[in-house]
Amino acid sequence: MVTVVITWATQKDDAVCPICKAIDGYTWTFEGEVPDSLTHPTYGVIWDIVTGSLAHEHQLHKGSKYGLISNCRCHIEPRFDLKELLDKLTHLRDSIKSTSEGKV
Repeated sequence: MVTVVITWATQKDDAVCPICKAIDGYTWTFEGEVPDSLTHPTYGVIWDIVTGSLAHEHQLHKGSKYGLISNCRCHIEPRFDLKELLDKLTHLRDSIKSTSEGKV
């Protein structure tokens, strides 16, 4: 399985909301399949595949003076090792090839 690392990132300026500032640089690491949502230990689910960033929703529920943040510019940065992925694909191809050659 391929390892995927996802990092929460911001623009690191004054327009970034307090929650995103607090979790800037937080990383999740997954082997294989990446889940449909990302959970932070303090803020709970802060991103999902349907909505995107939910970090600003937490501020609304806590009565933040910021209200709904529309210019925060937070995002997730997924990374994986391309060599690891290519090695896995090569192994899969070789496995399929040897299986199909055995049936001929």
